[in-house]
Amino acid sequence: MNNAPLYTPQALPFNELWYLLPLFVAICLVFGATRDENWPGILFHALQNARWIALFVLVVFSILYAVSWAV
Repeated sequence: MNNAPLYTPQALPFNELWYLLPLFVAICLVFGATRDENWPGILFHALQNARWIALFVLVVFSILYAVSWAV
């Protein structure tokens, strides 16, 4: 009898990462809207927050990637 899984484990995380994009946009827009009331100000603050959040995620990813490479 074949005991292989019904899905490949490598394909699952990639599909789940697509949920990060709308969450990222929503968080940045909400943060921008708490700082200003007009659209140019909201978009300006949202882009600033997007830069910081992306940098933070990239740093955390780099650290985890380096740790997994060492193990």
